[in-house]
Amino acid sequence: MKRIDNEGNTDQFTVSSDDLVPGDIVIVPDYSILPCDLVLLTGSCIVNESMLTGESVPVIKYAISPIKEIFDPQSESAKKHTLYSGTKCI
Repeated sequence: MKRIDNEGNTDQFTVSSDDLVPGDIVIVPDYSILPCDLVLLTGSCIVNESMLTGESVPVIKYAISPIKEIFDPQSESAKKHTLYSGTKCI
């Protein structure tokens, strides 16, 4: 995974998934298996959640709107913004 430094610089560096902590902003590589649950902040992502749900159809995830929504992981709407650990980003 790649992490953007704390000063907001665009410099990126690779870290082990063991070193990720809540609040880290990461760039998700294409065709990667996600090491932890993530909230999509920008863009969109197609994920294969078949290992979690058994559903063989890929799912499109969308970025959360920072102006319109407060992220609540327990809410039903959180599912469209959450990339779950163990799923594959395609």
